[in-house]
Amino acid sequence: MREDFHLPSIPFIWLARFFAKLLTGANLKEVSPIKSVRESSVPVMFAHGAEDHYVPTYMSEKMYRENNSKNHLLVVPGAAHAASLPTDPITYEKEVESFLRKHKLL
Repeated sequence: MREDFHLPSIPFIWLARFFAKLLTGANLKEVSPIKSVRESSVPVMFAHGAEDHYVPTYMSEKMYRENNSKNHLLVVPGAAHAASLPTDPITYEKEVESFLRKHKLL
């Protein structure tokens, strides 16, 4: 919120937590992606931009290492946050298709 819209995190974080709880029953303070991937047996493909300044690449790398299922990590050079596909669509699409075929999901 601060970087994109120059807004303070308070009260917006509180509102996000409130509406997440109201609409989904989820408590955002209890959400733990690393715990979730540790417990998962579902194949997971992690795609991350090497130039992501919102979510550091090491976070996807750690989740990849902690996941017990058959997983795959794609780090796209030069890609910013959520920009792996537009940065390198050929590699991204090839990797996703390969992952889906490997796990018989396509």
